[in-house]
Amino acid sequence: MLTAVAPAARAPWLRIVIFLPLLLAQAAPCAPSWETVSFKQILADPDDPDLNYRYALAQIDAGHLPLGCAALERVLASDPARVDARLVYASLLFKLDRLDEAEEELQTLDVPGLDSRLREAARRLRREVGRARRRLLLRGRLGAGFDHSTNANYGPSSGQNLFLDVPINLTDESLPRSDQAAVLRADIEARRFFGPASKSSLFAAFSYYRAEQSRVKTFNLQDYSLQAGGALATRIGEITAGGLLDHLRLAQETFLRERGAKLSLGRRLGPSWAVRTEAQGVYEDFSSITQSPTAVEMRGPRYDFSLGVSFLPGPSMSLDAQATHSLKYAASRFNAYTRDSIGLSHSWNPAWEMVLQSYAQLDWDRYAERDPFVSATPREDWIWRAGLVWGTPLTFVSVCLKDLAWNVRYDYQQSVSNIMNYSFRENRIGTMLNYRWEL
Repeated sequence: MLTAVAPAARAPWLRIVIFLPLLLAQAAPCAPSWETVSFKQILADPDDPDLNYRYALAQIDAGHLPLGCAALERVLASDPARVDARLVYASLLFKLDRLDEAEEELQTLDVPGLDSRLREAARRLRREVGRARRRLLLRGRLGAGFDHSTNANYGPSSGQNLFLDVPINLTDESLPRSDQAAVLRADIEARRFFGPASKSSLFAAFSYYRAEQSRVKTFNLQDYSLQAGGALATRIGEITAGGLLDHLRLAQETFLRERGAKLSLGRRLGPSWAVRTEAQGVYEDFSSITQSPTAVEMRGPRYDFSLGVSFLPGPSMSLDAQATHSLKYAASRFNAYTRDSIGLSHSWNPAWEMVLQSYAQLDWDRYAERDPFVSATPREDWIWRAGLVWGTPLTFVSVCLKDLAWNVRYDYQQSVSNIMNYSFRENRIGTMLNYRWEL
């Protein structure tokens, strides 16, 4: 089964990186000349609040947080009513693990007449401080919607299959068939933080996904997934290790069980860049079912090695690129393959809480041996995937619906194979309403 790959999500250790550019974006009109402020200018006029504010922003942008913090303290000493400087100062205190002081600064910002964007930034920062104090985070999502697919059974585009290198015309049931599906999704995550500012944690997450087709019942899908592990903040970056279990049912029969482990390392490179690397090993325990009686021949381990980079050009946008090398072993060698993948993703928040995401991915699969029942030629596939997701909370309808979010998505995938059995294309459009909660 082929599934679209969702855009890469921002790692938790990037959360603070988002805040500072967000607050810097609220800077005074003099912001473009941050770099022109030198320490000599500060010494010449140490009580000038505008000069100190520009100097503070320049130091923060360069990653010199203590110097920026000291300059902001001078700004607030001479101009206590300067709310933009106070908000940036509160975010720095949070970054520097001074939670009590950050909370005090945020309390002084709880005044009428505050600019709406600054008020929203303060609300988000206050929520992060609360999370750091709480240490135990519980959150979840429950969603329902529907999908429409132009090729729900992944039927070959040629309308034929090879058997012993002889093309055979397919019956109507095996030709590409469009279908609709009712979709249900549920997720729950528990995370226990250790240390100030939520730098390290233990986590466990469970997700359930179900798709019920209206016509192609053989592709009714249920998936149960469990992950658990820990994240540790170190000088070289954030190290995350964990295990996973997955149970996939196809047409009400157990088709695949997975168990494995993964290890990743993420590191910031300045205020706008981050890199990550990950290694994962999974044992894929396929079971033969009515629809796929030879599925057991795909049983075996799969290893994935990936390297990615993230770029944050602004407070509301991120760009991600990732390259992955995979090795799949199988009981039958003609089901074993080597895969190389390249993926790009983009995330943009054009307004508060609204999100627009896009992705594109290319997989190149080379199979170890020919399938003697299909062709004398070893199989080779090129698989393209691309998609677009737009989501928004329903606060534009009513503030009472702030925990409800609606999204619409479009996905396209095409497989180009040297064996006509595996060449297909699919367009999929779907929508989902999600209820989100957090304790």
